[in-house]
Amino acid sequence: MEEKKEIMNEELPMNWWNFWKYFRFPVGIFFSIFNFIGSLSLLKDVQLNMFGKVILLINFVLIIFLCITFYYFAARKKYGFEMLITYSIVEIIFNSFINVFNNNYINSDSITELVIETLIISGIVCAIWVYPNYIYFKKRRHLFGESEEKKDTYIENLNDNSSEKIDGKKEEKKDEVVENKKFCTKCGKQIENNWMFCNYCGNKLK
Repeated sequence: MEEKKEIMNEELPMNWWNFWKYFRFPVGIFFSIFNFIGSLSLLKDVQLNMFGKVILLINFVLIIFLCITFYYFAARKKYGFEMLITYSIVEIIFNSFINVFNNNYINSDSITELVIETLIISGIVCAIWVYPNYIYFKKRRHLFGESEEKKDTYIENLNDNSSEKIDGKKEEKKDEVVENKKFCTKCGKQIENNWMFCNYCGNKLK
């Protein structure tokens, strides 16, 4: 059981996991809150239209989602893996919309082109950033709570197989002991292999 736990928890390197837990999430939360507070000043700007207000609302929801994801990830809770990947994708899409919103004031006639451009950039970033993280954390999915039952079941099966092997070895040894015993053909008592005559009845042994 202990060997199986070491294989599942210690074999895979955890440097990138620690990067997310101790740097990527805390820094991301800090800058998200900082930028949101700075964006609140735009509410007094007459140029801030309904689209800008929706962006601020989405930004606030994303910060809440980021904090919840960080908790589930750091505590290795169930669905922590799914929330991490979902947040990464949503963050990229949101930043794409931010680019559209910021460039909206420069040239309002090119919004469609900006949307297409940012979506293309989002796809490239997802391929470069999200997919490698998906592969990395998928290999460590057993560390999240959702796989604890499967892990315990696997360990129980491993223990059962080990017990069967031990019992089988005991039976084999027992059979070997029985096979190595010799008995007198006359009196039926157990004798030693090197005896020429039975010490109990004097029978000559072959």
